Amino acid sequence: MNRMLKKVTDIKQNREALALLGTTCFCTYYGIMGMLKAFGYVSYEPFYQLAFVLALAFLAVKVLTTRYTMREFLILYLLLAASVYYWIRVGEKNVLLITLTLWGMKNVDLRGLIRSTIGLRFFGTALMILLSCIGIFDIQKSVDTATDFSARTVYALGYEKTNTTFYAIFLLMVLFLYLHYERLNLWHFFATSAICYVAFRVTFCRTGMIVFFGMWGLILLDKIWRKKTYYKLFCFQAPFFWAASLIATIFYQRSNPLWFQLNRIFNGRIEITNNYYKAYGITLLAKPAQIFWDMGASTVDNMYMYLFVCCGALLGLGVVAVVTWAQWKLYRQRKTTEILFLTVFLVYAILEQSPFNPVLNPFLLVVGNLIYQNFRVGENEFGGKTEIAHPASA
Repeated sequence: MNRMLKKVTDIKQNREALALLGTTCFCTYYGIMGMLKAFGYVSYEPFYQLAFVLALAFLAVKVLTTRYTMREFLILYLLLAASVYYWIRVGEKNVLLITLTLWGMKNVDLRGLIRSTIGLRFFGTALMILLSCIGIFDIQKSVDTATDFSARTVYALGYEKTNTTFYAIFLLMVLFLYLHYERLNLWHFFATSAICYVAFRVTFCRTGMIVFFGMWGLILLDKIWRKKTYYKLFCFQAPFFWAASLIATIFYQRSNPLWFQLNRIFNGRIEITNNYYKAYGITLLAKPAQIFWDMGASTVDNMYMYLFVCCGALLGLGVVAVVTWAQWKLYRQRKTTEILFLTVFLVYAILEQSPFNPVLNPFLLVVGNLIYQNFRVGENEFGGKTEIAHPASA
């Protein structure tokens, strides 16, 4: 009897050790990917490709040390097949990156993943900015035109674009606020607002700053409004933004003063998407890679239209449906904090494709709750689950 108990104990300890090894390797994988983005690397650069292979090796360890159910295997393999198709057809890599990351998300809580990698993100971003300021990296000085047609000098601080610079700083602030959500106060608001203002002065990213203060508006609403039923509306933000973007894409007219001003506010994004729509229309499946790149579709910054018009209606609608379903499930579980921050990135997705990258938007990984029945978002600093209760029951 004692021998049987010892064997059972040994098996349990071995499984726990393998689980710990897998989780550590997955966090390493995600940390490497986060560092690559913090330093502004893109997928066609040799160093990125070498680091990506190394990251995949750590991810493979996580997958090999994890036990999946048949249902999970089927869903993940279908996602993998679809992502490979879009990668080959149009060179869309984010779908593949999402799928690979979701393979490793089993038994890994979201908050713990963010907490374990935010230090690497901060180090990479801060070092990137510092090295550009002292002249080791190109500070990327350029001139931007405001909506009033005035010229402003902007700096990308080593990154490819000023929008990328602002997004990197914005992402760090959002993750910090998420990890300290229960303790947020006016000092957090003033400190992050000061950082945002400096980032705006350097990059002149107007729309990004609007999203930042919109986020604080949502946080304030969450803190003072006792009833959380309005989060039902947040669950349908993705289809709303998709519909609004589609209307703008189809009905945009340069000669119309209202459309012209809206297009100026969004830095020409509406007109670019409209041009692509008029040239190639909307197809169910992805367009050939040659057409995709000949048209310069990488300049379609609106994530909803990038997926729907450029990559095919099936993918565009599928992503909107999955995100909406995942948010609704979060609402049923009363995980309002994750809904709030995912909503922030869904708003930002009107302006950039970056929120469709799971490294640049960790909250996108909540779609894992549709794959794994025991999907975890972790525990907050007070030891409680992040299933934020209604204030009336707090």
